[in-house]
Amino acid sequence: MTEGGVDTANYLEIAFEDDIEAESSAQGGANAARSEDGKSLKQLAREKRIAEAVQRSKIEYKDEHAFTERGWITSVAAQELAQTSSIDAHKFESVLVSLYYGNPPQYQAIVDSVISVIDPKARTSGGLTREVLDMGIRAAMACDDSVAAVRLARLSKPMWNHQMAGLAADASDALASAGHLAESLEPLLMSTSIHGLHVPLLVRMQGVLERIRGTLSESQARRVDHLICQIHEIVTRRRTTFDRPLLPDRPDVLLKMPVYTSLAAEAESGSAEELCSTLGLSIDSFAALDGTLRRLEKGLRGSDPQTEEPRSVRTL
Repeated sequence: MTEGGVDTANYLEIAFEDDIEAESSAQGGANAARSEDGKSLKQLAREKRIAEAVQRSKIEYKDEHAFTERGWITSVAAQELAQTSSIDAHKFESVLVSLYYGNPPQYQAIVDSVISVIDPKARTSGGLTREVLDMGIRAAMACDDSVAAVRLARLSKPMWNHQMAGLAADASDALASAGHLAESLEPLLMSTSIHGLHVPLLVRMQGVLERIRGTLSESQARRVDHLICQIHEIVTRRRTTFDRPLLPDRPDVLLKMPVYTSLAAEAESGSAEELCSTLGLSIDSFAALDGTLRRLEKGLRGSDPQTEEPRSVRTL
């Protein structure tokens, strides 16, 4: 844009010259020259530059609108995008979330998309993130695709020892639903041995152990009974603690806790090696099983909830 033969492309240089000219004119007297509406020369120069910039922007920039249609993930273009290695992880996760919580949910589209981006050359987990694996496993189970669910569950194995109990639980559910009972214990044992006794994981573990127990002989079943009783007692204690009201109606009356009968002491216990062999666990799972047994024994040796007194924050 030109005005009076002067190129106005360099706004900074023109603005600087206009300001100098306006200031020099104002220094000519105590009362600077002003327009009819009372504006100084500097203000007029600035308004002129702004008006020119607005007019130029209307010429250089055009109005553009972009729309994302529903179901675009199932289109040919989206499938080609999913097969490229340069796909943005955050955008891909957002697409999966929109499909998962859509109305209706498109579980099969999620499974197909997740399977298509698995990188066999990746170091761990097929190059997939925790969120993608979690949604993929849940979607595969929702559409009864046990093959995909088991495949994704096994890909998530490197993450079981991280603080990802939810992913370990989903992997266990996928493996157990496909009939891989012994393998479904591995994520639960690994997460429990490292991060502690969590009721949702223990409930799943107890359910899988009871299913395995039904396939064992009487002598082998007695070894599993000891572990089942330990888990049941820990779950009962912790659930009862959470069921207690935060503020009782009568603060002067202590809440009565149920009396626990140690069923685990009556059951026959065995070594960790024997239990690992009885359950059909792999050698790699022995450390996780041993760590879980130690945590269960430590939890049962804790103070009795019936006689436990309130403790301050400092002593917790």
